[in-house]
Amino acid sequence: MASCNPDSADSVESPVLSLFKMTKGSAMLKVKRHGTPQIKKFVLSRDLAHLQWGTPKNKGEKSVSTSQMTELLKGQKTKVFQNCPIPQRESMSFSVVYKIGKSLQTIDVVCFDKQQCDTWTSGLQALVSGFNDRKVIDELYKSGKNGDEIDNHRVQPTDDIPLQPMTANGQQRNEDAFDLYTWGNGSTGMLGHGENAEENVPKVVEALQSKDVMKIACGTTHTVVLTSEGEVFSWGLGYGGKLGQGHLRDRSTPLRVAALKDMKITTIACHEFHTAAVCATGELYTWGKGGPRLGYESATRKEILPRLVEGLEEHRVSHVACGQAHTLVCTKNGQCLAFGDNEFGQLGIKGLNMSYEPLRAHELESHHILYVACGARHSAVLSDTGCLWTWGDNRSGQLGVENLSLSCNPITLSTLAELRNQVIIDVSCGDKHTVFLSKKGKLFGMGDNSENQLGMNQKNKSGETILRVNVPTRIQLSAHFRASKAMQLSCGASHTAAVTESGEIFTWGKGKAGRLGHGDTRDRPVPCELDMDGKRVRHVECGNTHTACLVTRAWVSEDLVKNCMACKTKFSLVNRKHHCRKCGGIFCASCTSKRTSVLNLPGDRIPRRVCDRCYTVLLEDVT
Repeated sequence: MASCNPDSADSVESPVLSLFKMTKGSAMLKVKRHGTPQIKKFVLSRDLAHLQWGTPKNKGEKSVSTSQMTELLKGQKTKVFQNCPIPQRESMSFSVVYKIGKSLQTIDVVCFDKQQCDTWTSGLQALVSGFNDRKVIDELYKSGKNGDEIDNHRVQPTDDIPLQPMTANGQQRNEDAFDLYTWGNGSTGMLGHGENAEENVPKVVEALQSKDVMKIACGTTHTVVLTSEGEVFSWGLGYGGKLGQGHLRDRSTPLRVAALKDMKITTIACHEFHTAAVCATGELYTWGKGGPRLGYESATRKEILPRLVEGLEEHRVSHVACGQAHTLVCTKNGQCLAFGDNEFGQLGIKGLNMSYEPLRAHELESHHILYVACGARHSAVLSDTGCLWTWGDNRSGQLGVENLSLSCNPITLSTLAELRNQVIIDVSCGDKHTVFLSKKGKLFGMGDNSENQLGMNQKNKSGETILRVNVPTRIQLSAHFRASKAMQLSCGASHTAAVTESGEIFTWGKGKAGRLGHGDTRDRPVPCELDMDGKRVRHVECGNTHTACLVTRAWVSEDLVKNCMACKTKFSLVNRKHHCRKCGGIFCASCTSKRTSVLNLPGDRIPRRVCDRCYTVLLEDVT
């Protein structure tokens, strides 16, 4: 248990960690010489060169170079604060003094809580003291974690920067929340927008805007998501019971899987006919069209509700992947097990056509497997040392080996000359192609390229596009893509997408039905950046013909939302839109009926509207 004493080692936050959080941005009050203080979103640039701010509604931003900063003043000591004092918030206020020409100016800020103040004063003091090592910040982004998941003891401060205390209770609130955006083929409702229509640009799933979506799984005709609270939602084609709703009806908007409501789900997966979910206790549940892909024999041809895979009762599952007719899991102790159809050797075991029982490939017994991926009929896994294995169908070269139509045995690719010094950190399998990512940010592809899904745009001697790549081949990236550095990728049936460390998203391959998100249906032979209007993308998943991504939540634009983000009632001339002044979401008057004195400032005696959820959080902070 962490100590509640602010002087204890557990309550000390590294300035480096503070700077990392500052690059993600925070909403704070900017005090002006005249007039009412205004809420601004402050963001430190990733290169630590600029501090930017602007109203959440306004696309225009102002900035000041960190090299111009000369002093950090805690409290309310400047002339601006003297003209507009806020005595009840003095302990949570600070000013940054910066130089323009020969004159000194200040940025005067009031934080919403002490934790926020501690974070920003710690980071700003480091910048004023001359800290400019952006590599340390980049390393934290490479870890793929948010600020709250990082152990302070692993973030070593520099010797010349003093440590700053955290809040008295030692707690940190997760400032990262995510909205779900989908686009592409919506013919069976799998986009979640309430209609069976195609979208050729990313569109927010309004029904989930009151939720914090953490993980996505895209099948051929349905979609499943997992929230930070362990809730599972599904929608799309209900054929075979793969939505887990207890019936076969289709859905065009997300609905919680009620059968899992008493379980804390940690990860999800799906493909064309079935869906899987892993509990925090390590149990695996599957549902959908019957057969060995579910891991048990069923009395019916479909399982319309999640059912426990009893064959894994001696194991604690940590990750799962679904193919068209098979399923792969890895356990907490590094074992890889498979069940389902084995016509193309996709289970990694010789001598059987299928298996309801989870089986282990002998070639992987001496390796600690961390991650599994499935294509339609082939499989791939990653070990804790960054080695990659593939097996199954190879008729399009998707295994990365030549002169084989299939392989029942896992084949290691890390011994190839091209990959000998590469640590592989991510892999994804399409129907007939495979793409993987190295720790250095290099992308490699193999398999079918008939729809440009490998993004190579290579020509043979006759000048024709190469339709098949039999061995792992480097995907040539633009200078901008290389500089941004890929951190995660996903393959659809015939398209591919990747997210960079700086939150950009690139897509390429087949563009039919708008699945690439560029506003048209044209194919893209090479990775092309998607215009997300300044939003930062954290994760992407590709279905067969649709795509979904998680976007870091910020101030929500009014033109994006048609319904209240809490009660879902439709907005109208009578039922008007109201922003929550804390989270930036859009709600109806009933769901923003509460107001908080935290923002009760001189010259503005009326407290600001906040949503019910934020009001509860703010009330807990005050008490």
